[in-house]
Amino acid sequence: MSVQVSPRTFVPDVVVLGGGLSGCLVAQNLRARGRKVVIVEQNDSLGGLLRPVKILGFDCDQGPHFFFHDWERSAIRDRVESIVEIRDCEPYAWTFPTGCLGEPHSYPVSAEAAGEQVVSVPLARRAPNREPGFLRPAKKAFSEQTKSIVGEELYARYFEGFTRKFWGVSPERLSGDWISKKIRVENGHAPFFGGKAVYRPRGGFGRLLRNLTAGLKVIRDRVVGLAIGGSVVSAVVCREAGQLTARAFVSTLRPDVLLGEASLRIRGLVLVYVAVRSATSPFSSARVHWGYFPNHYAFTRLTDMNKSCQLSSAIPRILCFEFPVWSDGAATTESCEKEAAEFLRNYYVGSDIVVMSSERVPEAYPVLSMDDEAKLRDIEIYLDSFQNLFRVGRFGEFRLAWMADAVERAAAVGEEVDVLLSSLPRTVSSSAEHVLGSISRQRVSEDLR
Repeated sequence: MSVQVSPRTFVPDVVVLGGGLSGCLVAQNLRARGRKVVIVEQNDSLGGLLRPVKILGFDCDQGPHFFFHDWERSAIRDRVESIVEIRDCEPYAWTFPTGCLGEPHSYPVSAEAAGEQVVSVPLARRAPNREPGFLRPAKKAFSEQTKSIVGEELYARYFEGFTRKFWGVSPERLSGDWISKKIRVENGHAPFFGGKAVYRPRGGFGRLLRNLTAGLKVIRDRVVGLAIGGSVVSAVVCREAGQLTARAFVSTLRPDVLLGEASLRIRGLVLVYVAVRSATSPFSSARVHWGYFPNHYAFTRLTDMNKSCQLSSAIPRILCFEFPVWSDGAATTESCEKEAAEFLRNYYVGSDIVVMSSERVPEAYPVLSMDDEAKLRDIEIYLDSFQNLFRVGRFGEFRLAWMADAVERAAAVGEEVDVLLSSLPRTVSSSAEHVLGSISRQRVSEDLR
């Protein structure tokens, strides 16, 4: 269990901003190195997107979660196993381009499902070798990258409409650098993650979080800015506690928020959980865990949580609908629940609803819009100029990253911070030249010049 502390009684070496998976991993890595660490977290509990949701008393993920990575990255698996016992998995997926549960297509897309007219599409094109970790925006758009892998026809059938509703950005303006790691064409129905190591905690991600957060010190507060002194960050500014000083800072928060603004685009979720009186899955194949709906509905994915969470057969059938939401989106939990219920009545015979509940996740994915590349680059250059500020995680580095990347990156950052602390004086001056928090985009641009 984490320990809540007072900023007046605990003076840390390192302040970690945000207590999601990346923040907790970095904090534990630094604790293991003998450093005094505190996490500033605005929510009541740590864990971010990995916090389980209670449905009929059972723990469910916020959507299906897995660790997956190349087998060669064995250090990731070793680290996860040092935290929690794991179970290997091999999930499969379908896609439903017609919107009907009775007409599934293989996903990843297979040449067989695609039809003979497009079997000449290059199969299983792989990404070039690159450093693992967080992926930076590229100049090529999603539409261009995806068409080069699957061709025009499959792009129109499976990806164009799905991408528009999933990201809220035109595929022609969405960065596509991450596509070659996620989209491929196979000869037949293949495992969703291919030949990678795929596993999840035995007992669920709730157990992982309990073990990972044990003993971590937490200040419940909201970060509103940074106090800057020369080339270092001298303090983090919190809404209630004011300035918290430390010798080093690790941020998992959005980089624009550290500048007191919210100019970068974010995609959220509404997750609708439905417990039904049905012994059968909506997917007729026992190995299929979830299905994608690219065209006909507001939701993007339907997951059989009993399969993805490896729940006991004695537990009622729990389904999860994922609806994308943006800051300017009109989706409400009520409208999402209504569409989920209507879909089940029309397509899932015998699915009497026992209970339905919703979880709204305001920030789930950074939207890598090509229109924001220059803005993001300016912010990153500015923040990275401070020698004792480190950024990690999906939002901290504003990259599409997966849990395996978080484990790997947290280990590297823990080492970098420890080396820096060994070279810094025991205290860092709390005097500040200025406080970031009300800084404008013009000021950032002027500082960069």
